[in-house]
Amino acid sequence: SVFYLLTGFHGMHVVVGTLWLMVSLVRLWRGEFSSQRHFGFEACIWYWHFVDVVWVALWCLVYVWFGGWLYMWWFKMWDGDVYTFKYPDAKPSWYAYIQEEHAPSWYKIPDHLKG
Repeated sequence: SVFYLLTGFHGMHVVVGTLWLMVSLVRLWRGEFSSQRHFGFEACIWYWHFVDVVWVALWCLVYVWFGGWLYMWWFKMWDGDVYTFKYPDAKPSWYAYIQEEHAPSWYKIPDHLKG
């Protein structure tokens, strides 16, 4: 659900940015921008830079960190449960139940990262 929330909010911002670009294009055709009066267009450009930076951060978080071997490597580093080093009475996390031999080949940790 967090994945859909994050990508949905990003998609909503893309739609808003696209509409803003279209409005800026119409204003450009009508000659409403000049070298001294162009804040609306400049704000649109900054908005798109914000959307791009957020997308790069989301991609790294969702697809690289939580989507593959980096995530498995992190949990393997903590012996399958990141909570036991803080909370000794905590029950094992879901990762403790995943057996590496049953994981698909694309989800396995590369040999050079195994400790």
